[in-house]
Amino acid sequence: MDSIDRLVNQHMASGTFPCGEVLVAHGQRIDLHKAYGFMEGSDIAPLHKGALFDLASLTKPLATAQLLVALAAKGQIDLDAPARDYLPELKAGQKHAFTVRQLALHQAGFAADDPFAKNATSIDAAWRALFEMELAYLPGTQMVYSCLGYLLLGQIIERVTKMPIDEAFAQMIAKPLGLTQTMFTPLEASGKLPPIVPTVPNIRPSGYIRGMVNDSTARCLGGKVGNAGLFSTAEELHKIALHLLDQYDPLIFENGNRSGLTPRTIGFEYHDLRFPGASCGDNFIHGAIGHTGFTGTSLWLDPMSKLIVIALTNRVYSSYRGTIPAMRQFRIDLHSIAQHL
Repeated sequence: MDSIDRLVNQHMASGTFPCGEVLVAHGQRIDLHKAYGFMEGSDIAPLHKGALFDLASLTKPLATAQLLVALAAKGQIDLDAPARDYLPELKAGQKHAFTVRQLALHQAGFAADDPFAKNATSIDAAWRALFEMELAYLPGTQMVYSCLGYLLLGQIIERVTKMPIDEAFAQMIAKPLGLTQTMFTPLEASGKLPPIVPTVPNIRPSGYIRGMVNDSTARCLGGKVGNAGLFSTAEELHKIALHLLDQYDPLIFENGNRSGLTPRTIGFEYHDLRFPGASCGDNFIHGAIGHTGFTGTSLWLDPMSKLIVIALTNRVYSSYRGTIPAMRQFRIDLHSIAQHL
């Protein structure tokens, strides 16, 4: 435990992030849960356990993928159906005949990113631009991690449930699990919330972003979408992780890319020792699943040992891109230590 303290303090001192919260557990047994640093990089607002963090791309596995798998289990979504069955606005043509499953596994043909939303004159125009976007490669031939596919999955979920994705998440995931502090757009929530950790400073007239999604594409689209926008606490992420472990859905825990592509499950990275470069580090447990968020968040869990590693930081407060290499090393070192607690 002292080694995790030293690791976190070292990265705060070197400017990787101003604050962080780490929770390591084996199932329900919590081995370590601590908050470190100050939310705004000064000594004015110390971070305490239970603060709300912008999860960024952890939205993909924890909201979008969970909803997708739940709807598939009910027979409301066919994972192997063409996505156009649910989104007829998608550009026609054989090249675009990707399936829902290919979207979820990041092999639908989309480039890693595209500024379509920033260049649009309205939210409707942005969605039209995404629906009509040309693919970068033939579906099923590559694994290219892309926010674009999960934006489309969010739209599919909304069409099927006839609810905005935040309402679908609240009704189908949060309420059954007793989650009260895991939500989209927390500034719109009624009732008292814990402190919200800020992300990027000095990009708006009012100062840093706090309680608004940091991801610019998600923000342009209203903050309630399939690629980013979820906020939560370490405690509630632990609850979600326990639920995932208890349910053990093969779609979530088993590699779905069987054709030599980089391993993925629906929603998560899948750590296969034969494929180096996982965000948890190459020495972490084979068969573990996890995901990261651009803001400085991550969740990894191992179905065999029930190890759960949650790291929440506001890395982007320190530097939007300059701290990415240091954050990657922090995650590698953290998971190396955590698996031996």
